[in-house]
Amino acid sequence: NHGSEIVSRIPIRALQIDVNGTGLAEAVDKVMGYSLRPETFLPFSLRFGQGQVDGAMRYGVIVGDDEWNPDDFVEIVGEEMFDWTDESNYNDAGQLFINGEITNNSLEDTKDTKIIVTVFDDNQNVIASAFHDVQPAILSAGETTDYSLLVPDVGGTPATYILTVQALPCGEDDC
Repeated sequence: NHGSEIVSRIPIRALQIDVNGTGLAEAVDKVMGYSLRPETFLPFSLRFGQGQVDGAMRYGVIVGDDEWNPDDFVEIVGEEMFDWTDESNYNDAGQLFINGEITNNSLEDTKDTKIIVTVFDDNQNVIASAFHDVQPAILSAGETTDYSLLVPDVGGTPATYILTVQALPCGEDDC
């Protein structure tokens, strides 16, 4: 987000395009996480279920759509209100797991906490991303819980990763 405002629920659309500029296939999702603060980033992950379509020569990525309003934002409890540990390992199938503990250091209960990983190779190219919904759904002020985040598809050799944590604040009637 190179803007000066928080943006939320950001739709992403990827197209496979032929030599004439015609879209042959598309994949649609949202950026991982609830909101994107200015001068920060969040990953996204799109998959074409059918793989690369015959005749596809390039791809395009479109941020937003006709129904998305960038002025509507979701209030979040950001990573500055959490502490976490992390350790990475591979299972027998070669899948990358990141495990650790997360603590809600805010003075308020939070709900629907997500931990988001962006994985980089030696050249700082993004080669994978994933998110995990932390349990329990409501994380009380001061509470610590374990997490285990699976990164199912890694498109290269991981060198580093970063974690981002976001949660929703509890309202008066919903926690």
